[in-house]
Amino acid sequence: MFVDTAQILSEHGAKAICVSNPQEEEEESDCNVDFSPPSTSVPIPAPAPTPRVVGIEIKKWRITSVSTSSIANESEVDQMTKDLQTSCMPLKEDGSCFVPASSITNASNSSACSKLMLIHPPEILFLGNNLKLEYGDFVLSFCPRDALMEWGKAHRGLNSLANECPSVSSKSSLSILKSADAKLWSKNVLADSETKQIIVHHDWTFSSIYDGSVSACPNDGESHQTRWESLQDSGISGCTKMLMDKSAPILMYDDVPLYEDDLHDNGESQLSVKVRIMPKCFYILLRFFLRIDNVLVRCRDVRFFHLFEMKVIYRDITWREATWDTLKILRLPTSPSFWNSDKCAGYLDKLPFVQLPEGVRAFSSMRI
Repeated sequence: MFVDTAQILSEHGAKAICVSNPQEEEEESDCNVDFSPPSTSVPIPAPAPTPRVVGIEIKKWRITSVSTSSIANESEVDQMTKDLQTSCMPLKEDGSCFVPASSITNASNSSACSKLMLIHPPEILFLGNNLKLEYGDFVLSFCPRDALMEWGKAHRGLNSLANECPSVSSKSSLSILKSADAKLWSKNVLADSETKQIIVHHDWTFSSIYDGSVSACPNDGESHQTRWESLQDSGISGCTKMLMDKSAPILMYDDVPLYEDDLHDNGESQLSVKVRIMPKCFYILLRFFLRIDNVLVRCRDVRFFHLFEMKVIYRDITWREATWDTLKILRLPTSPSFWNSDKCAGYLDKLPFVQLPEGVRAFSSMRI
């Protein structure tokens, strides 16, 4: 959404682009709806919701966000599933993915590859949603497909057997967790050979380590570096006063959901990205939130900050999580209904920090 007047944008050298309001379009179309019973029993599919597109141009940046309430259709989910199943397979010597020829439905095949091929995307997948920031040939973007492909590839470092359930794979930072019901079930059910073969070992919480997508398409033929360089300290912490400055208007703000899942009524998994554009800077928060009822609360934040007068983007990554027992020790609420992504934002910074896995940098920057 934008500030109310284009004059404020103009005063700060910015202008609105690509603005659409599907709600207004729907309200207008409601006047022409025919409410009479249909003359045929064949169902007529409802038109897909119009995407809401918001954009701004400021200081040579072009920033656009696309969001819609329309979730992926059956064919899109099928294609996403195939892509994920391929991405999680181990790599061969030539760098290609190994895909076992045997059917994944063959109960006699208990190989790790066959179990991983049962991987699937989240229940609510907003494939059309994205946030894109462009500066010349440099592009920083956030989309659900890239996030899930990163999650799928993380399974390559996992090699769990049917009777094993590791908590974390150190190479891929992947965690395999059990719901409270599953823990109780595993204690009381005798695991015969048939039961072992139908247990699927993959990260059913969709805990992606995704930290955005960066690309550069040079027009001059020169190679452009798109690599994050490690920093000893945060480049963002010293800019908090600027972000808290209420005298500076927020020229654009948006909250874009990427995917969600209720984990078969065992909790909540959600990935979303928020963007705030101010006269001198932009700020982005990519957040993965997870709650497994009576088991664990997890929050993975990736923050980006850029001063328009500088040629550098700063990135901070923080992971926090707590088991239900830890919540009790910290005297934090233990009701599952409290730990809802829409309600508990003010308490997430009270969760203990988690050490970042190898290859994930807490503080970094990139020159553009």
